[in-house]
This record gives sequence, structure tokens and C-alpha cells, in this order.
Amino acid sequence: MMRLLVITLLTLSFSAYADQPTGYYHSLFANQHKMTAHIFGKLLEPDQTEKIPAIIVMKNQADLSKATEFTTKSEKNAYVVKELWDLAKTDQEDIVNFLSSQDTGDLKFRRFYIFNGIAVYNASQSLLNEIAARDDVKKLYFNPTVRNDVREEVAELNLLSDFSSGKNKKPTQSEEGITPGIIRTKAHELWKLGIKGQGVVVGIQDTGIEYDHPAIVKKYRGYSEEGFDHSLNWHDSIKFKVSSSTSRCGYDSKFPCDDNGHGTHVTGTVTGDDENGKRIGMAPDTKWIGCRNMDAGDGTPASYIECYEFFLAPYDQSVDPLEDFDNLHPEMSADVISNSWGCPRSEGCDKDEILLSVEAIKAAGIVNVVSAGNEGRAGCGTIGAQPATLSHLSFTVGAYDVNRRGIASFSSRGPSVYDQSKGPDVVAPGVSVLSSVPGGGYSAFSGTSMAGPHVAGLVSLLLSARPDLKGEVDTIENAIRNTAEQMTTTQGCGDDSSRSIPNNTFGHGMIDAVQAYEKLK
Repeated sequence: MMRLLVITLLTLSFSAYADQPTGYYHSLFANQHKMTAHIFGKLLEPDQTEKIPAIIVMKNQADLSKATEFTTKSEKNAYVVKELWDLAKTDQEDIVNFLSSQDTGDLKFRRFYIFNGIAVYNASQSLLNEIAARDDVKKLYFNPTVRNDVREEVAELNLLSDFSSGKNKKPTQSEEGITPGIIRTKAHELWKLGIKGQGVVVGIQDTGIEYDHPAIVKKYRGYSEEGFDHSLNWHDSIKFKVSSSTSRCGYDSKFPCDDNGHGTHVTGTVTGDDENGKRIGMAPDTKWIGCRNMDAGDGTPASYIECYEFFLAPYDQSVDPLEDFDNLHPEMSADVISNSWGCPRSEGCDKDEILLSVEAIKAAGIVNVVSAGNEGRAGCGTIGAQPATLSHLSFTVGAYDVNRRGIASFSSRGPSVYDQSKGPDVVAPGVSVLSSVPGGGYSAFSGTSMAGPHVAGLVSLLLSARPDLKGEVDTIENAIRNTAEQMTTTQGCGDDSSRSIPNNTFGHGMIDAVQAYEKLK
């Protein structure tokens, strides 16, 4: 009876595809191993008239292992960009000609060089099936629209008058206007030594940034007293409508814009200071550059990858980075990237769509700080979205509650669903964090999105103190891990005992700016 049922279901299933071209299914199943489950499912759907977004990964990928032989970040960065670009430029020629020859005439695609691959935004089932069958193609991924839970909760605040130290004591005069999270991490103690992030560039990829907010406008690398230069300091990866909502920024914006508020808040926590008593940023002398990777809160793997590519070697966004190598400026790259977003399997991401991109970022000597996610109320094993799951390539941050002196209930716990590694790396303040929002105001947000920027700011402080360590990603990350204030837990995630350090709740513990600095002196 069971055998008969299976045969019947298969017969019904394949009858729905009777109008597909001869050989379609033979080719589809023959190349199933080159597709993720999500994209394979899309190609199996009957009568699929809606166009499908996908990411093509080519078989040939650059070997970046020699990047470790270079001693400076500028050398590593330049080497990585050249190796990646040379391969992509030549290897993609045939498939680009193939895509350009499609007689539909309306096919949209974008070439990448940060990995050897192409995003196709509106392909038919039959075209994707043909692409998967090509000998020069290694993998075909779905490129879903991902709705990001960019913050756990919001509490509106209009004034900074209720700032406190987070330690139930009245702030001293020198602490007035400093957010509790900064005081808890001791970042302000480094300011007294003249260490404020000077000479460091942080890349913010997020919902965008309101660049003229008084707390962050002078921190923008594109700012000068004469005006603004956005050409190598801002990029918009949202070229057309992604979200079902309407973006007030439009598309392909030539200047920084934030259609959500999240990115402006994140930027303030890294480097905000209005120079008039509102000190909200960990590293107030750090310069930021920005990339919008979400449309009203909705992103795609391709939009995240595009921002990584911009931070690797900024270029004028009016040009195709693969058209002319001289358009790329690795000497203007970010030193650290703040990523407060995630791409989970539940919304169509597999597990490694952005793996090759973050490999390139690390090889280039750029510290990749990422938020762990806000799924912690579901318990253990909730670090489930890229790039936090790519733990060997990213520095993952959980959220600490300064007022309750414990882990935030929403902070995602390890082990990572990707490789079962312990996580997060560390925790940082992530509850009721006051920072900048569009309109020139200030609000308190909660989420691991708010914790990650504290760590990106700490990286900026450390690189400011030790500029010779730019490019030494492991050295910086290990200094932060090994000097964190250790915290234990009885939650028992993974193989954690009540004495495990690191553990899957706090990682190595709460970041300590002073101790990390002392470690690197």
C-alpha cells in the first residue's frame, strides 16, 4: 500500500509539469547537487511564472592563502582585491555573454568580484536550469528577500538628562552625557589617554544612515567644512524595490539615507558625539563610511555581499567595479565593519551564501563584527543566521543587560547551527541603548544590533592605539576575547558546565576596553 501511494504521488507530481520542455527534469535532477534546497524547490514548482532571484557561484575561486605573507593591512587588502578581480574579470566572460544573449531582453544581473559569482535578479526556471548545467558553475543559491528583526524593542527618549553610569551611582562631571554602555565597557577611560578612534575607518552596512545628524555628521569620512563628498564614502546596494513597503530613500541613492532608523542608531553607538555633551559613541574620532543593504528593513544575500564588496575597495557607485580596475580603491577600505543584520535559513538563506565574501574580508585584514541575533528566548542553538553562524570568520556579539547585570533574554545562544561552534565570542551592552535616530533625535533601542556596534567601536579604539596592528584580525579579536570580564551560566547550552569559559551564553564575557588596551600595549 505504501509503495502504491508513493508511485501515485510521483505520478500526480510529474503530471503538473507536462508542459515543461523535454529534458527539463532530466537536467534538473542531474544537477540537483549543484543547487541549494531552496533554489531546487523553486525550480520544481509547477507553472512558475514569477521570476526567481538567484546567486551563481562559479567553479573557479581565487586562492587567497598568500595574503597571510603580507605584513600590513594595505598590502593584504591590495593583494586580495587584485587576485579576486583578475579571476572574476576573465572567468566570467563566457557566462556574461550567455546571460547577455538571452532574448527576453529584460534580464537583470550583477557581477561580483569579492567572490567569483553573479546575482541574477529575475531569471526563469528554464534559464536557471541551464545555468546549473554549465560546467563552469559550482553552485546555485536562492537570493531571497529577508525581513530583518533589526531590533528587539524600542523605547522613545527625547532627552539625555536621565543618563546614568549603569552602576547605580551618580555620574561624575566627566561622565555627564556618556551612555551607560560606554561607561560599562570602560571605553571612556581610553578617551582620557587620548585614544578616541582617530585614524580608523569603520564600515556600517545597515538600513542606511542619516549622515547630517549632529551626532555623526562630522564623523562621516565624506564630510568637510566645504561640503560633502559621497563618491568613495557611501554606497546604496538597493538598486530597485525589494520590500513590500515603500522606501523614503528611493533606490540607488547617491547620498546617505536611512529609511528605517536602525542604521543611524548603530552608527551613533560606534562613533557618535555631537561635541555638545551628547556622547553616545564608543570611538568618537573614528570616521565612518556607509552602505545601505536593506530596503525598509528588507535585505537579500546579494545586497549584503554588495556592501562587503564596497567596503573591501570603495568605488564610485555609478560605475561597474568589474569594468575598470582603476575604479577600485583598496587604500580607502574599512578597517572594521559593523553588521547588525542576519540572513536565516527560515527565510530562504542556506548556510553559506556569503561565506566566500567574508573569507575575502578577513583575508584583507578587515575585522568583521556581527550581531548574534535576537532569538534567545527560544533557548540554546539559536545563533542561526549568517554571518553570525560563520563563526570562524566573524566576531559575534551577544547582548548584555547593563541594568539587570545579566544576559539579555532575547540574545541568541550557541552553539552555531552552521558548525556547532561555541558562541557568541563576547557580549556587550544591548538593552535600552540610547543613540541617534533620523530627524536629529535620540532613542533607546534594544537588541544584539545595539551590542555589535559597541564592539566595532572598541576595535576602532584598539586600532587607534596600535595602528601597526591594522590587518592583524586574529590579534585584535583575541585581545578582546581574552580580556573580557568572564561570566558563567547554568543554562547548559551545548557542552557548557556551570563553570565553562567561554560558554554559549556569554562567550568569553563582557568586553573590557581598558584590559584589551593593556593587553596590546
